[in-house]
Amino acid sequence: MTFGLCNGANAFGGSLLRILGGFAAAYIAVKLVGADGINRQVLLLYGSLPAAAMNFILTEKFGQDPNLAASIVVLSTFFSVVTIPLVFWLIL
Repeated sequence: MTFGLCNGANAFGGSLLRILGGFAAAYIAVKLVGADGINRQVLLLYGSLPAAAMNFILTEKFGQDPNLAASIVVLSTFFSVVTIPLVFWLIL
């Protein structure tokens, strides 16, 4: 599977890394600082959000791979349709 000029496996992996890695990093941060209640919920939800479109703009500005960044943004947004309700179920 390819998206534009980028490798679909890289985009898929980057999208999963963003969502799952972000949640894992937020979970570690919550444990380290001892956040609880609404602060814990916000941190965990924010950590699992999809990649922002700003990533595409920055990759283009700094001459990196904008096609890959755009693919990661799109795929992580599609994945978030499933992962955000799952995160709500976990944190509420």
